[in-house]
Amino acid sequence: MRKVVLILAALMFVGATGGFAAGGSPSVWLGASVGFGTYGMGDINDDIKDFNAATELNMDEISNGVAFGIMGGVQVNPAINLMAGFERVAASTDVGGGGVSLEYSLPANVLYGGVQYNLPSESPFKIGFAGAIGLAMAAGEIRYTESGEGSFSGDVEGSGVLFQGQLVGDYYAAPTVVICPSVGYRLAKIGEFEVDNDIVYNDDGSKMELDYSGLILRLGLKFLLN
Repeated sequence: MRKVVLILAALMFVGATGGFAAGGSPSVWLGASVGFGTYGMGDINDDIKDFNAATELNMDEISNGVAFGIMGGVQVNPAINLMAGFERVAASTDVGGGGVSLEYSLPANVLYGGVQYNLPSESPFKIGFAGAIGLAMAAGEIRYTESGEGSFSGDVEGSGVLFQGQLVGDYYAAPTVVICPSVGYRLAKIGEFEVDNDIVYNDDGSKMELDYSGLILRLGLKFLLN
């Protein structure tokens, strides 16, 4: 985690000094976003396949989910944006039948910071590239119920480093309002997680992973405050 902080600080310093050197006039902004992403989740989906085979139920695998976020930053100049944000990434599936029910609720809270560079353009629509580093933290629950045997629920906890890169379009709908669609890829694996403080393992003895890596699509709205 220390490396993540140092790299992020270096990126923000380079971006800020580059912008000020170019004579930019910085502007603070706040925003929100809604998005959709695909996930790897290989270990979890293997577990779901085994459950389906054992119970003859048809539990859906976890392959995608929506996300909601808030963000803020400094537009150093028309080319450089420094940003930080929080995003809630949803991931869940459930099934029930024959006296058995199982639910995986595996959302993650994401904290990130990054830099965006926009290509030079006189148009109100600017194309740019963004990179971010952060931390993905699992914050979910697994619930299982079997008729005659009772029920079990356990809190899911774990964290892992996140990297993401995006192609961004900034459309200045007004001098202080920016609509920003984006598409990119997120790399976010939690290599070890716990359920009620116990590490979870695969059948082969390896540690089970939560993998939120995949394609990301977002639509954001930013408001320049000055």
